Amino acid sequence: MYNMTKNINPYQRISAIPKDLFRNPPQLTSDQKDELISRMRNASEKMREPVLKQAYEQGILTVEDYESKYKGHFYDDYGCDSFIQYLNGAMNAKAEYFTTLNERLIKRRDELADKFGLKIATLEEISALMEKEKKGYDA
Repeated sequence: MYNMTKNINPYQRISAIPKDLFRNPPQLTSDQKDELISRMRNASEKMREPVLKQAYEQGILTVEDYESKYKGHFYDDYGCDSFIQYLNGAMNAKAEYFTTLNERLIKRRDELADKFGLKIATLEEISALMEKEKKGYDA
């Protein structure tokens, strides 16, 4: 999910990805990329406790299921726990898809969508859906 905010309530860290971001991705310097990755990793860690607490309270997930099926299984190449981000999206986003590059999430997307109700898609898949939607409007 696209989010460039910081110092915000973890439940409000979800936002839609602007369509233009797919068509014209920003070019970042190496230092900007490192800073962005660091901020993403910190945000991911700060989100863990409140997101899990919400999931437990809402009965969406048990401690036992988290510990045995999900904890530590979905770290991405940058050290962020994509499961926590996904779970947060499943509980708090009004979106049809969670967009990710995380292959571990993608491999288990059907299982996760069945359990938590939020579909998982790659950037390419979302881009293709957007093009299909655009063509439908142009017809």
